[in-house]
Parts: sequence; structure tokens; C-alpha cells
Amino acid sequence: MESWLSAEEIRNSGKYPVVTLELFDKVYDLKLDDAVIEKEQEIKAKYNQYIKELLDMKPGDRRKFLKIIKAIEIRDNQYLEDGNRFLVEYYQESRKVNSIDYLIRHGKESLNTNKLVKAHKIVLDGCLNGTNRIYRRLDNTNYVGKIAEDGEREISYFPIDARDIDKATNEFLHFYNSKYFDEHLLLKPQIIHGLIATAQIFEDGNTRLARTLKNVKLYDLTTLEYPYELENPVIYGTTAYFEHRDEYRSLIRDIAESNDDEVWNNWFKFNLERFDESLLHLKRNKQEYEKVLGR
Repeated sequence: MESWLSAEEIRNSGKYPVVTLELFDKVYDLKLDDAVIEKEQEIKAKYNQYIKELLDMKPGDRRKFLKIIKAIEIRDNQYLEDGNRFLVEYYQESRKVNSIDYLIRHGKESLNTNKLVKAHKIVLDGCLNGTNRIYRRLDNTNYVGKIAEDGEREISYFPIDARDIDKATNEFLHFYNSKYFDEHLLLKPQIIHGLIATAQIFEDGNTRLARTLKNVKLYDLTTLEYPYELENPVIYGTTAYFEHRDEYRSLIRDIAESNDDEVWNNWFKFNLERFDESLLHLKRNKQEYEKVLGR
């Protein structure tokens, strides 16, 4: 029975998907569906209009609005992974640093391993005691899945081999810092999201960090493409994932298992829909905010 086998033995059994370094090779050879390209352009036009509406606000009002939605995102990013609500709120009240601000401040020119590790630590500090945690996995005992009620392991897939984590980190950073796929404003952030969420190079907090990196890369690409003065990211997407958790995790598993054009295009379609929902949600919140301000 599997319960008698070690995680390493199960990993090597061939029964479950195992992530390899080929995950990173694939992103340089992605073939986008026409439907994905069309959808990206459609939503990008909406995104541009939303930004213009934000810029019509008084600067002080806009700064407050962006600060509020950032605070909501920091909480939601933890709550989506069932983060301890008391610790999340404690962190919000007592800490002055968050991973979004840190990455915007220190990762603008380029992201390196030390900055990535620091951002990861800040993410973990936001939900539990990350002080004594090491940044990377040291062995292959980890798997993505859960423990069932009967105590049996329910394994979805195994993350990248611990011996390949340094290579995986370098491959990720190379893509993150490159201009490759920069022309796809809404898609490159989702590739970054998918790579970290699937590879699982850290002991914990991988999908939380993945969503944070996605938000920051979108902000970076937005400020490069548009001549807008934006103090902070103007959109975050975690709220839209709550009603789609199972599909979200299933799509990450699909990338781990197949890593082909079809699963990546499905990942893009899913996330573009969530982005569209987030835009609608934020525009409604902006309208309510302006009503409160009496605008």
C-alpha cells in the first residue's frame, strides 16, 4: 500500500505527474490560441479605459483607492490559502512592509534570488511565523495534494526535484527579467504565476508568492506600455479566484502533468476571465467610493 511508501518512493513510482525543468523550456515555445489573443486584446482595451478613469480622479482620492485595494489583496492572498485570519490581521496592523511594495521598490530593474527569497519571506510572515523557514526545499518529501479524512495521502503531483531548485530558480528569474512575452501585457504575468505555482520551489507559500509576482509584473509592464503616472498597481485578481478554487488548482495540476500548448491556453483563458471579473468588481467599487466622497 502507498501508505507504507516514502514520498520519494511514490515520486519515483511513475504513478503521479512530476514537474521537471522542461516546465521552463516550454514558455519559450508557447503557441497561443487565436481565442486567447482575441480575448487578451478585448480585455486590454477595458483595462486601458479603467486606468484612464482612475487618472481622472483627484490624485489624493486615487492614492487612497489604490491603497485600499492593495490592502484587500494582501488579505485575500492569504485567505485564499486558508491563512490564519488573526495572524493576517496582526501583520496588517503591525508591519510596515508588504511583498508588493517590496518587489516594486527592489525588483524594478531586475529580480534576483535574494530579492525573490526576501519577498517569499514577507509573504510567509503575513500568515505564520516564517522567521525560521528556509527559502527552498531541501528534499523530495513534498507533494502537492492533501491528507484525506481517512489519513491517506491524496497526491495531485510532485513538484520539481529538490536537486534542480537552483536551476529552476535561475530559469524562472531569466524569464521574469527578460523581455520575452512582454508584448502580451496580460499573459506574461500569468506565465510567471503558473511557473511558480507549478514548480513549488519553496517549502510553503508558492501560490501566494506566484500571485504577488503576477501583480507586480503586470504593474511593471503597464507602466512601460502606457505613459501613465501610477503610484501602485491598479488591479489585483485574487478576489476572483475564491469561487473557482478547485478549477484554479486543477489547472495548475494540468500544467504539471502535461505542460503543453493546450493546458497553457486553458490557463490563460481561465485567468483572462478572472481578470475581466476583477475589472468589473473594481469599477463598481470605484463608483461606490466616489459616491462616498460625494463626487
